[in-house]
Amino acid sequence: MHNQHNVLSSSEHPDWEIFEQQAQHDLKHLLTWQQQQASEVSVAFVAESTIQQLNLDYRQKNKPTDVLSFEQDESFGEYHCLGDIIICVPIAQKQAVEKSVTLADEIRLLLTHGFLHLLGYDHAEAEEEKIMFALQDELVQKLKQTAISSQ
Repeated sequence: MHNQHNVLSSSEHPDWEIFEQQAQHDLKHLLTWQQQQASEVSVAFVAESTIQQLNLDYRQKNKPTDVLSFEQDESFGEYHCLGDIIICVPIAQKQAVEKSVTLADEIRLLLTHGFLHLLGYDHAEAEEEKIMFALQDELVQKLKQTAISSQ
């Protein structure tokens, strides 16, 4: 199996392209740490109207949300496509202000959350939530450390 990761990203707004580089850096680490070899993940940074439509179409919830994940779990030879992560930048901005964190940190948290959903983690039940959020916190801290050390 190849030890190769492919991270695809796109933004609806030119000002949000700055998050693509961070997402690529973070996802490559997440894929390595979670031993996802030869994997592909796509990430999109979207507006509230886009994520609200996706939330309605796929979850029957007619309201915007901060992050959505769509697991693909398809293999092409030795290459495995994990799925798509959709992050709503305006909601991330609001949440960053509410939490008194940087927008980059909030994007990192949402990206990690969406990534864990692609791996099958969930938080519907209390025990699942405990496991997922503990791993999420651990991974976000590691990502922050790698970001600081690479500056």
